[in-house]
Amino acid sequence: MFSISRDILYGMNWGTEKKTLYISGVVIILLVVIGVPVYFKYFNRAPSCFDQKLNQDEKGIDCGGVCALLCPDESRPPIVSFQRLYKVNLGSYTALALVENSNQAVFSRKLDYVFKIYDKKNVLLFEVPGTTFIPPARVFPIFASPILTGNREAAQAIFEITSPSIPWEKGTFNEPDVSVSNVTNEVVDTRSRIGADIINNEVYPIKNIPAVAIVYDEMGNAKEASATVIDYISPKGSTHITFTWNQSFTFKISKINIIPRPKPREWAE
Repeated sequence: MFSISRDILYGMNWGTEKKTLYISGVVIILLVVIGVPVYFKYFNRAPSCFDQKLNQDEKGIDCGGVCALLCPDESRPPIVSFQRLYKVNLGSYTALALVENSNQAVFSRKLDYVFKIYDKKNVLLFEVPGTTFIPPARVFPIFASPILTGNREAAQAIFEITSPSIPWEKGTFNEPDVSVSNVTNEVVDTRSRIGADIINNEVYPIKNIPAVAIVYDEMGNAKEASATVIDYISPKGSTHITFTWNQSFTFKISKINIIPRPKPREWAE
């Protein structure tokens, strides 16, 4: 009967063990060379405010605590304090809303909204959507123009915030220092015209600045409003802007507010 000697079996076992040890060593080296960097890159990241995890001292996932983004229960919602529709001429309107952010040192880069335009029978004619930013701790205007209704007569504008949740942030709101001076009011060819100088107090230029003019009567009602966009103001420079209406005002003016809304420099396009 055929048989294998013990020495031959021993030699075969020793060769197999040596090969196994060699392969195991290669696998361990590969794990160290490849696995360790992969672990630290993908599985051992330092906690952050963008990792979709509740870590650090966050109050919620990636919000509160050290994170700039606030959690929903850490801020108060904006308050719509005023909304109104203005008739420019037949089939053409503008709309204004005044919105208050009562949160101190809290702002948002994005607020989605819509103006809903209704007729006298409360039938919805148009929806005018838009997006803006929310500065901290103040009342700010939102203006929509033009709103064209054709031969349909509009009666009111309802302003609604459509953002499902507002991404509130805490921190410094670096709003450019822009001031208003030399506000004038005159009638030219039966048209009311309001002018003002907008001054850039910064050492850098400012571009694309929306500005809203609100005209109040003696009872404190916002009787008229208009808006424009300032293309460019040079460093430490100024520019003159004009708001014009198709007819002269039929009320006595008690106050004129001109509100420029420059974005923080780091947000500028």
